[in-house]
Amino acid sequence: MRCSRRPAAIRAGGPAWARLAAITDATQIWAGIDHACAVRTAGTLSCWGFAGQGQIGAGSVADPEATVPPTEPKGISNARLVWTGGDRTCVVLSDNKGVCFGANTLG
Repeated sequence: MRCSRRPAAIRAGGPAWARLAAITDATQIWAGIDHACAVRTAGTLSCWGFAGQGQIGAGSVADPEATVPPTEPKGISNARLVWTGGDRTCVVLSDNKGVCFGANTLG
């Protein structure tokens, strides 16, 4: 899987594309502006990209401009759907409950 990179990273001389570790079992992928997540067949979630507000489930990172490689947010083992947007991620679980992480600016 390849994903485009943030325009600032390209202007700084970085490549336009970033190659991700093999994710061959995705049942759904949702890509926002700065981060993306994939629901995997086992119900786990893999998220990658910018994580300044904890939006990929890895907690806040020291450098908000750093790109975090695919990581599995802890405690999610029954994901059904994922949505990424702005500085947040929301997941619908197999029991139809929802979990969100990242910026809490919208309540």
